[in-house]
Amino acid sequence: MLEYAKSVISACVNAGETCIPRMSACRYHITGWSKYVEPVRHESLFCYRMCDECGRPGAGAVTDCMRRIRAKYRYTIRRVTKDESRITSEKFAHALIDSNSQRDEIKKKLRRNKSKNNFSGVLDDRSDDNSVSALFADKFSTLFTSVAYDQSELNGIMERVTESIRYSATMTDGKDYVINADDVRVAVSKLKHGKIDGM
Repeated sequence: MLEYAKSVISACVNAGETCIPRMSACRYHITGWSKYVEPVRHESLFCYRMCDECGRPGAGAVTDCMRRIRAKYRYTIRRVTKDESRITSEKFAHALIDSNSQRDEIKKKLRRNKSKNNFSGVLDDRSDDNSVSALFADKFSTLFTSVAYDQSELNGIMERVTESIRYSATMTDGKDYVINADDVRVAVSKLKHGKIDGM
């Protein structure tokens, strides 16, 4: 049962990593943004507003100024993004020199490195694989048995399925009928979302 629980946990984690979207970093969170990019951004917005107030002329000094500043802004973003590791190293070096902000910058750096793909290793005060698997098996067993069912109805369903399989076997000249993943996929695709399965 524990091996089964481990495989189910593994399948759930893999499915979650594949299907659940991850939040990406804010697109304006660029190291050095406030020092290098922000002033050029304000200058670019000013020139854009000025060009807009002049009726957006197709040519002229105002348009040339706007295009030149916009190109400078885009170049600054590319340069800062490219030099991100150098800027981070410089900030870290300055933080080490400055005794007042030394601890704060080191904490920020450590926090930033720690936050990348940080998964919890503890589940309900259990940290090793065997105890987590046992916990999952216990919860799964509780969940699986929490729905009441009628044993005679379940036996009737099992008998109908068995008879259906026997009937299919006689219709296929006594050959065994194998259900593969494609058959299950087709059957599941025919289910209607939000509807209760019927008989």
